[in-house]
Amino acid sequence: MPVIRLPDGTISSLDFYVNLLAEEWRGEQVPNAIRPDIIESEIGFSKHLHVVVIWDDWRDLGPQHRSRAILDAYSKSHPGEPPRITIAMGLTREEAAALGYLPYKVEALVKTGEKPTRDEIASAMKAQGAFETKRGLELRFYDLSLAQTVYKRLEREFPGVWVLVKEEPPSE
Repeated sequence: MPVIRLPDGTISSLDFYVNLLAEEWRGEQVPNAIRPDIIESEIGFSKHLHVVVIWDDWRDLGPQHRSRAILDAYSKSHPGEPPRITIAMGLTREEAAALGYLPYKVEALVKTGEKPTRDEIASAMKAQGAFETKRGLELRFYDLSLAQTVYKRLEREFPGVWVLVKEEPPSE
């Protein structure tokens, strides 16, 4: 097993993530601006969990630190339970989109020079949680019902502009 040497302050900074994740798992009030998305998949009869946490706030943490924070937060929020997580993966929204964890996408179809303007579209998307990627601003979701809810909100603001698509992972 490799030896991982953590930079000064890494452990204390992990406490921040562990505490917020544990609060989210317990259903406590976490400010919307910093809420992570936690996706749990129970594996058959074993009751083991595969957990993916999508959260831009930990962009500067490496994968092993994100996984450690997930495991520690689960233990903290489920005291007395035996460990159930077999896979703990922490991703940013851009990483999650690239790996297919955010397949539902709301996009605007507006020609240059038409109303609403690009700035109005960008502002409306950001208000609903859009994030910057190398490809531009994206509004993505792991759950169809969440995507539909946001789509309906945007349609009320700018009718006839939006489409909701599900991206299929590329076939090999």
